[in-house]
Amino acid sequence: MTGDRVSQALQLVVAAAFLLIGLLALRDWWRGGERRQGYLALALGSLGLVALAGGLESLFGNQPRLDGLLLVLFMLSAAGLLLYRDSVLRLPTAVRMLAAILLVGPTAFILVVGIPASANPAATTPIRSAALDVLLAVWCLAIAEPAYRLFRVSGGLPLIQRARMRSLAAGYAGIMVVVVLILVAFMAGVDNRVGVALQTCALLCVPPLYVGFAPPRWLRARWRRPVEDRLRRATHDLLLYSPDRATLASRGLDWAIRLVGGASGLIADAGGELLATQGLSEAEAREILERPELRLPEHLVRIGKGGRTAVVHRLSVSSGTGHLVVLAGSLSPTIDAEAAGWLTGYAAALSIALDRVRVSELLAQTADELRAARDMAEAASRAKSEFLSRVSHELRTPLTSMIGFAELLLGHQLDAEQERHVRTILRAGDHLLGLVNEMLDISRIEDGRIALTSEPVSVHQMVAEVLDLTRPMAGELNARVRVPRIPGSLRVTADRQRLTQVMLNLVTNAIKYNRPEGWVEIRATTSEGRCRVCVRDGGVGLRPEEVERLFTPFERLSAAASAVEGTGLGLALSKSLVEAMSGSIGVESVLGRGSTFWVELPEAAPAPPAVAGDGGPGLSLVGSAAGASDGADHGGAGHAEADRAGQEGAMAGEGAASTT
Repeated sequence: MTGDRVSQALQLVVAAAFLLIGLLALRDWWRGGERRQGYLALALGSLGLVALAGGLESLFGNQPRLDGLLLVLFMLSAAGLLLYRDSVLRLPTAVRMLAAILLVGPTAFILVVGIPASANPAATTPIRSAALDVLLAVWCLAIAEPAYRLFRVSGGLPLIQRARMRSLAAGYAGIMVVVVLILVAFMAGVDNRVGVALQTCALLCVPPLYVGFAPPRWLRARWRRPVEDRLRRATHDLLLYSPDRATLASRGLDWAIRLVGGASGLIADAGGELLATQGLSEAEAREILERPELRLPEHLVRIGKGGRTAVVHRLSVSSGTGHLVVLAGSLSPTIDAEAAGWLTGYAAALSIALDRVRVSELLAQTADELRAARDMAEAASRAKSEFLSRVSHELRTPLTSMIGFAELLLGHQLDAEQERHVRTILRAGDHLLGLVNEMLDISRIEDGRIALTSEPVSVHQMVAEVLDLTRPMAGELNARVRVPRIPGSLRVTADRQRLTQVMLNLVTNAIKYNRPEGWVEIRATTSEGRCRVCVRDGGVGLRPEEVERLFTPFERLSAAASAVEGTGLGLALSKSLVEAMSGSIGVESVLGRGSTFWVELPEAAPAPPAVAGDGGPGLSLVGSAAGASDGADHGGAGHAEADRAGQEGAMAGEGAASTT
């Protein structure tokens, strides 16, 4: 009696376990509406009903009227698993038709001839026994083939999918073995101990089925641990080593599918640009992106009516909101909300990685564009320099000849009109020759072919030389140039000839673009090992927008509309020369109040007293048209004589330099 009770209790436990799994499968099918889940619910649920009927039969006795129904349910469990297999791995049409014939034919035949019963061996005929054997063989085949195929195909799946599919296959294989043994024992009429052992084996088949269909959280966490470890390394690689967004998205999608055990998926950028797909065609991926379900706040959604389960995470990237979509496949038993939640942190890391790679791509693109622009600019600069060099050399020869012949003509007896024409030729020739020389200088500087000799240069002597050279222009425009005292020992490190050229250009501009009878002041100051020489004028000044373009070649600003001659190259050349001498040049201007141009150069060691002297008093130059050509010296005798005469640096009409 004790053995019977134990056997009955085990039968009821097995029946309840199978029925519970069947109900869980039925619930998921009802919620999701996926056909393959319905097949799994049919297989597990019908098997659970058969087990439950067996357990009740042991309590209430045999009910022959239910034998036919139980036989149909028993075969439906095989048909359900075979249909599930077909939804996972498609069977050929001929095989499906053969399977249907084998399942329906023996079942109908045995319902007609009657089911053998161990309680009445006399009622068992060879035909009934043979029909039952065929029926059992068909059922075993319908169970064994899907279990074997699912086990085989799981080898190429990610870890989580592989574990679940193998558990499902192992559970069904165990059921097949137990059912065969139970039927053999049932027909042989063995004792209760064998029955208890078989019921225990049947109970042991329940956990693999449950694990394959709805694994507990702790088991899923354990399965997931190796994947998560590899995922951390993969995330690290994603963030650091992905060369472009397409590669990053492809790797990221592959790991997302592995993490939740999905079958396919996609990653799309803001605006619907597909970055990566796996297991989907481009048309299918775009169709999924247009589905309204992707706009829902939930992470676990159904794509279409009765469609596939999908995990959807929004990717917050700099350009907007993208999407990470992982779809369950025919080999994914279930994907629940918990599995969808695993991807939350991963999706955030993926968004950061996509933005990082996008910035890197933009930087690389910008660098390429800048490199191309630089190459074009360098090519244009080389072409311009070559053009200027060739044109300048071609112009210098005829210009030199013209100027030389004009000077020869001045040595002959000419009337006033002829002399005026020749002098016009000379002025125009000198102007063009100056332009050509400046163009050549700029071309040499840009090509790095200009030779500079750095040496200590006396600022006082250099300013005095500039005053001598600008005397005719100052006399012609009646402009006053004054220079406060500059120590004779003050020296700068520069090329003497080029520094004089720069200062001459600044002083000439200050005189030319000044007011009528205006003034110009030249000062020199030192600070922290640098010497700054300033040229200040009382002219009309410059607007801020003109200051920004002042040192651009051929840019004459508002002077282009005036009658003052100029090339627009002087300041550009001066800037290049000063910078080549390790100095700097700049301007400060107030509209209506004048401008101050300055040149700053490294200060050299002071000159010895025997060489420097005291630098003399300050210098002043008052020019007039009458004295424009007077070549008076700035030397000591002239200064002393002017000082004794009590004149404040004014030799108006003579254009001489005097003390102030």
